Amino acid sequence: MKKYLFCLLILAVLQLQGYAKETEDYSLMKDITTLNYSFNFSAFKIKKIAAKDYVDMTLNIPYEKFMESFQNILLASANENLLSSELKITNDENSDVEIKFLPTSADQDGEHTVMCKLVHKPSGKLITSFTLNTNGGDDEKFQEELMSGLNKTGKKLAKQLSKIKLATEKTPKK
Repeated sequence: MKKYLFCLLILAVLQLQGYAKETEDYSLMKDITTLNYSFNFSAFKIKKIAAKDYVDMTLNIPYEKFMESFQNILLASANENLLSSELKITNDENSDVEIKFLPTSADQDGEHTVMCKLVHKPSGKLITSFTLNTNGGDDEKFQEELMSGLNKTGKKLAKQLSKIKLATEKTPKK
């Protein structure tokens, strides 16, 4: 039994190392000024409850409107703070690079976590990935605190993308 558990542990470690070795390739963002985007809310949980169920049970808005507000606030804040970095996030123009957002969790005071991946669309290669986490407020007014926190997350996103863009410009194109 111990040998079996040890083998499983070794396999798990090797599997995790395989994920960690997913290399970043900043050169794929060279000369990119527009990022397309997508959101995937399938793993999003609020207070450990599936977001759709939580919104349906506790908030007085349709889930689709909640998701739309989440996206709009995050993207508007990010774009406002990206003005000086020559980057913008939009689906109105086609780009070879897409930022994929995966909101994962939120608690009752609006603290939330969003995983982000920058992907080169033609090749499917990962450029980089990162996680954004923003603390909530002092109240337990979930909807207000979350929407307020998304403005902060947008600023953090803009700062992270600006750093990536700066690193990209220093990377030789392959």
